[in-house]
Amino acid sequence: LISVYQFDNDYLADVLEKALKRKVSITLLLEGAPVTRQIPQNELYMAKRLTKRGAKIYFYDDPNTREQRRFKFMHAKYAIVDDERVMVGSANYGNRGHPVDSSFGNREWEVSIDDRDAARYFKAAFEYDRSQKEWVVYGTNERYTLQDPQYQPDRTVLRGKYPAELTPTEDVNVNVQTIFAPDNGLSTENGIRA
Repeated sequence: LISVYQFDNDYLADVLEKALKRKVSITLLLEGAPVTRQIPQNELYMAKRLTKRGAKIYFYDDPNTREQRRFKFMHAKYAIVDDERVMVGSANYGNRGHPVDSSFGNREWEVSIDDRDAARYFKAAFEYDRSQKEWVVYGTNERYTLQDPQYQPDRTVLRGKYPAELTPTEDVNVNVQTIFAPDNGLSTENGIRA
């Protein structure tokens, strides 16, 4: 289960496509009305590609109630794997947030939590969000369908000037406090202010 503002990284799509070939169930919740009001062509291409393999892809944007939806943006960035791992971070699943070459990209962070309870907690949020009536399935209308049948992604691996210096760290038996905004984001009992 993946909930992310934007997902247009072809190399991450390759990984999901391989998982779909192994009969892994994949559902993506994506923002349907980003700040630019345009969904990247590459995201629509990926959605078409993954949907053909059996993924379920939904865009957050009920066209009838755009100004009345619960959240201004579906801005989450997390994935739940096998009901036992949660990956949560600051980056969209794009070429700048998750670059192929680590010399290029945004400064982002990501945490992988191997914990069934954390996975259940995030899954409950995912299922609650998905249960609302503010979703459009890929391919059900023109806005959420790749219009150019000739479109091909640019798979150029971007390179930059950053010499990778930080390495991932691993720890065990770490206490984790999960905060969802707006739910408990600024709570003085169990949010950031606590």
